[in-house]
Amino acid sequence: NRTVTIGYQDLLVPMKLIVEAADLERATGYRVQWKMYDTGADIMKALAAGEIQLGEAGSSPFTAAATAGQDVRLLWICDDMANAEALVVRNGAGIEKLSDLRGKTVAAPHLSTAHYQLFAALSEGGLVRDVKLLTLKPAQIRAAWDAGKLDGAWLWNPVLGHLKTSGKVLLSAAQMAQRGYLTFD
Repeated sequence: NRTVTIGYQDLLVPMKLIVEAADLERATGYRVQWKMYDTGADIMKALAAGEIQLGEAGSSPFTAAATAGQDVRLLWICDDMANAEALVVRNGAGIEKLSDLRGKTVAAPHLSTAHYQLFAALSEGGLVRDVKLLTLKPAQIRAAWDAGKLDGAWLWNPVLGHLKTSGKVLLSAAQMAQRGYLTFD
């Protein structure tokens, strides 16, 4: 019996249906072990360490791994991030436009597509040195947000949806794509 270990993230994407329905096992005859990771950067590290043979990651962690010389191959692009990722700012933080982030604390998962989009937006707005940028995993972002330690965060669901309950979208991946900063699942 052939076995393959596949890394995935807690995302709302078509692959989640494959995981839950066991379709891949039936279609290939492989015994599939699914291992969940917090971010695509974590998946790329697991690939490099030989912990998994396949993994789901966005374009930014894949690009970072390939650029660093990791032997990785792209098999499938699911879609453009569009509105699946966004910068949410806390209600009442006085942030109505990007320049209002000056002096604020904002987070994104390290080397993620969200991190890339946030950094591109801050660079475009001349704010890289004027914003405290934290690189946190999604669960850490949720905890820091709930503790009132963040003014904003750029990330994906399910944490994105949680942040929207006490914040608003300032900028989305779709808007950044229109400016030439595309990201993909």
